[in-house]
Amino acid sequence: SMKFQHRSAVTHKASEKEECTQWSSILPVNASAGGHPPKSGAMLLTLITNDDGPHSAALFPFVEALQSHAKCVVMIPCQEESLCSKSIKGGDMVCKLVSRNQQAEVRDLEAPLPALPEEDGSTYLMHLCSSTPASIVNFALHGCSPRLLTSLQRVGASDGKFDLVISGPNMGQNCSQSCILSSGTCGAAMEAALAGYPAVALSLTCTQWPLPQQKLPLAAQLGAHLIQQLRSCLLQEGNASGWPPGLWFNINIPLDCLPQEWEALVQDEQALPCEDIPVRITKPWEGCCFEKMFTMETDCREGESAPGTLRCTSFRPLLPYEIRDPPANTDVFALQCNAVSVSPLFARLQIVPIPCSGRESSSSTPVELEPSMDATIFEVLPPSWRGTIVEK
Repeated sequence: SMKFQHRSAVTHKASEKEECTQWSSILPVNASAGGHPPKSGAMLLTLITNDDGPHSAALFPFVEALQSHAKCVVMIPCQEESLCSKSIKGGDMVCKLVSRNQQAEVRDLEAPLPALPEEDGSTYLMHLCSSTPASIVNFALHGCSPRLLTSLQRVGASDGKFDLVISGPNMGQNCSQSCILSSGTCGAAMEAALAGYPAVALSLTCTQWPLPQQKLPLAAQLGAHLIQQLRSCLLQEGNASGWPPGLWFNINIPLDCLPQEWEALVQDEQALPCEDIPVRITKPWEGCCFEKMFTMETDCREGESAPGTLRCTSFRPLLPYEIRDPPANTDVFALQCNAVSVSPLFARLQIVPIPCSGRESSSSTPVELEPSMDATIFEVLPPSWRGTIVEK
């Protein structure tokens, strides 16, 4: 079994899994320039998107959990767009306003804009767009339309300046470098971060599939709590960096860590003790979560694909518990131990040093990169998140 301890309580050994990792080593530098300033008083204007489309069972409870401290504008793909990464789809985008209820029933709104129905707690409005999550974020942050303006006016934010972009909750984990770089959920958060907006990607995982529906409202409240906590830490007084441009957080919540007794608390509309759930700052596992996904059809029967067709036989990444011996400071290891994984990342490429050459310089000294660490972000995050995981 595994247990979590604060850094100061651990006697470290030489083995990789018991090594006390300097979590801040995953954070690139240059965090001090132009951080996102806090908005005092007013509720946050939050853009929500996903890659699972309008019928995601996790979407409604998450929007409901956020609405106590955020003005939410929901813009999502009209169909599932999983594993599309940060692709920007060319061509025209059709964007229509719909209503959605708790049963995930979607209804087109054909009424004139001034006559749109009010959101009443059991139904809310959202924009369905015929494009990828990253394309939708790009449009929401840089473009506008009469219907989007109407949504902004309804939440009292006609200036259209979003304070936060949240992508998710995704129905399935997005841990490891291979998943993060392939994920439409993470791609949307990266698009927002590249545009200079605070961004979070939120994903859910479990040892059961499909994900247990009774856990989704619990995960929604926990996810909303963690995102609010992140923003409060980064924008607190005394942290001059604010939310650094390009920074985004990849959060993975293992549903197995949510106690069953929380279900009664949610039914009674009581606050959940979110501080009881272990959270760890991690870096993405560097292995590949995608194994053999295609097989070649060598023969076929009538009505089946022709010989030579590559048939997709496993359209999913490895689950965290299927990965053997991940390093102890990684997102995969945290999820294996039923801890929430929070990975601070920057939306930029890591540049390889290239020696100077050519007529301009005869020096062979490599180009100096900026320092690779910055403890500023690490230090303002909750101390309880900085523990390591040790084998008992």
